[in-house]
Amino acid sequence: MLKKINFLFIPLLLFCFFCLILYRGLFNDPKVVSSPLLGKQVPNISYPVLNQAIGEINIKDIDGPYLINIFASWCLPCVEELPVLINEKNKKRVKIIGVNYKDDPVNANNWLATYGNPYDVVLFDKDGMKSIDLGVYGVPETFFIDTNKIIKDKKIGVLDAKFVSDNL
Repeated sequence: MLKKINFLFIPLLLFCFFCLILYRGLFNDPKVVSSPLLGKQVPNISYPVLNQAIGEINIKDIDGPYLINIFASWCLPCVEELPVLINEKNKKRVKIIGVNYKDDPVNANNWLATYGNPYDVVLFDKDGMKSIDLGVYGVPETFFIDTNKIIKDKKIGVLDAKFVSDNL
């Protein structure tokens, strides 16, 4: 009889353990994803420049501070964050580098013409493979690079003025 009780107790313990893990996950913010690159030098990644047949820019060669904003024409939240980017462009406190992610250049150009271009330069990552080395999960994402070319912060989701002010 004792063996039968122990045998039934093990599945109950496992069930409680999994419920505890799921319950704990309810309180995690899905927009907070740690990046192994925070606090490290910006990686050595060269992107082609949108609208230029020849020429690439290595993001490590850009003088900081600057923001790298990952966007796409098919991204609705990217339109939502444009006022923050345009405001920062007007203040001229930081360079803004756009990386067009998994997009068509024609669509990207139309999007920039329609909504405005807050970027000092627009780089192009057709298949998204180069941005993986930067730690990009999707769009929109924004990285803050300081004067020492260290990745100081990363924002997943719509950029807000608080992120910019916290880093400048």
